Amino acid sequence: MTTEPYTPDAGRWDAFVAWSRLFFEWANFEEAERNYKLEIGAALEAARQAFVDQTPDWPDLVEQAVGHPRNNLTGGGNWRLQRHFITLLADRRPLITDALHSVWTTADTPNRDRVRGFVEAVAPGKLGSAESMASFLLMALDPQQEPFYRARPFNTAYEMTGYPAPRPDAPRDGRYEHAVEFLDEFMRQAADRDLDLRDRLDAQSLVWCVTTDNYKAKEWPADVGEVLAKYRESRGDPARPIETGRTTGEDTGTTRDPDRPSLAESLFWEPGHLEEIVADLEDKRQMVF
Repeated sequence: MTTEPYTPDAGRWDAFVAWSRLFFEWANFEEAERNYKLEIGAALEAARQAFVDQTPDWPDLVEQAVGHPRNNLTGGGNWRLQRHFITLLADRRPLITDALHSVWTTADTPNRDRVRGFVEAVAPGKLGSAESMASFLLMALDPQQEPFYRARPFNTAYEMTGYPAPRPDAPRDGRYEHAVEFLDEFMRQAADRDLDLRDRLDAQSLVWCVTTDNYKAKEWPADVGEVLAKYRESRGDPARPIETGRTTGEDTGTTRDPDRPSLAESLFWEPGHLEEIVADLEDKRQMVF
């Protein structure tokens, strides 16, 4: 995906890997960031096999895997993506069947093509962040090597490390492929600094840990959290001033989460339409209305 020669910024990678090491050596890393993804991968593999064999219960197994109680990838803060997919599974079964064929049954097909096929198949259903759902479903093939992709943490990681971001007009499958290339580069940079990650699942998990605001181990000293917060706000550049003037929650210092349902109502939009716009803005950082 990257076409221009890439020269790593050693200082930026030093800092990113140092924070990654802190999370990787955290006693709760396996339980908090890895084990549940392996559980979801096993559930998705069972659903995929049922789909390939066309057993009568395959829709139920797909819904159970996507709605896994520990799924905070397409669930949690991304629950609208999960709910929309399950709704399409129930109401537009042929559309989802074609999409699953693209991502699960195409033999010897590069994953980028699987993602493209899925995105194109669900286009009539207007599933926002379709490439994220495609990457989630790819975990059925190998959760340790087929990473879940979400635009926001990867875009932040590109900025923190100085890794080139995908072009604003890059197709959705291209953005997914770019993220996978970044994870492989991350693993190389980590190995050069004596941090040996086992697989892309480790790398993807650490991208989430390092880039997510307010995420840290409870047992870390307060000053570690303060330094980590400054690192995140500067996007990994110690020479860059800390960003100020952002809307924060009253007296908490935390960023206020906008009330999207109320915003959608005030604009006379369907909530799903607003979520699609937000997802596209997270991916491309710009939009023409």
